[in-house]
Amino acid sequence: MTEAPEHVSPAAPERGPEILRADPKHQRWVLLALALIASLAVWSLLQLVHQLDAARVISIKSVRTAAEQTIAVAGTYFRLVAGGLLILGSYLLWTAVRIVRSGQFPPPGTWVVRDTVVRRGGRAKVRATVAGVIGVGLLGFGLLFPGWAEEQVVQLLSAALQTPDTPPDAYLPQIE
Repeated sequence: MTEAPEHVSPAAPERGPEILRADPKHQRWVLLALALIASLAVWSLLQLVHQLDAARVISIKSVRTAAEQTIAVAGTYFRLVAGGLLILGSYLLWTAVRIVRSGQFPPPGTWVVRDTVVRRGGRAKVRATVAGVIGVGLLGFGLLFPGWAEEQVVQLLSAALQTPDTPPDAYLPQIE
């Protein structure tokens, strides 16, 4: 009979439920990753403000060029947001499949940042279903969001640039 790894407490009726213990080393990695993601988000927002400010300055000379730059900048950021949603949705879907295959939550080999009671059976299936539904939703939204959002920006700018003598989309590139 094989022994459980050190970070998993054995399931014994007198000791209570099986608990997957948190590893302080993994906790540090998660905190470092969250700090890195937060730093990238702040930097990204500052870059967005800078790019949109540059478009505002350009609009003094050429409204069309400023509109095109705004569409390009917005499209880039919409795709970055969608990429994050696709990554998160894929991870949740992958985790849901692992839960279903193993019959337990958290699945074997998973890092946890706090001590977690191992759930089996129906409780694990409920968590797998929730993770799967959210994962599929994030994947769908991540695939559809950039095109929809960019189309909204194009329509908004097109309406703002439109004059009575000009056709609706004369100033803006068409999104295919």
